Amino acid sequence: MSDPDDFPARVGRQLAKRRTDLDLSQNALAQRIGITTNSISAAERGVNVIGTKNRSAWEEALRLRPGTLARAYRDGADVQPLDEGGPADAGVAELMRQMDEDPAYAQWVADLVATVRGQPPGDPEAERKDTG
Repeated sequence: MSDPDDFPARVGRQLAKRRTDLDLSQNALAQRIGITTNSISAAERGVNVIGTKNRSAWEEALRLRPGTLARAYRDGADVQPLDEGGPADAGVAELMRQMDEDPAYAQWVADLVATVRGQPPGDPEAERKDTG
């Protein structure tokens, strides 16, 4: 079993590889997402965990499957490009868009997922070092 403390660095390495696979500089990626190159660098080094508010922007800019960053940080799963593993599910993409636009809806979904998993809603341990 992988150590969850290693997940941010592992995700960061995968993000850096995906960025270079797409022939993007850190500056170009930062412009696509609307953040600084320092934030890109920190995420790629695993110093910062990409905040939930910015994850869909990262996924879109790097053409990743919706929700892949949440799974990667939570479970240590590999980040999944849109062009691998089949077409992205339009329903998930719409859900992610709605969650980005409405924080109350995002919290409701998070609480629902926590409840289904048998965890208390609003569990502060659900997000680790959630920054950027």
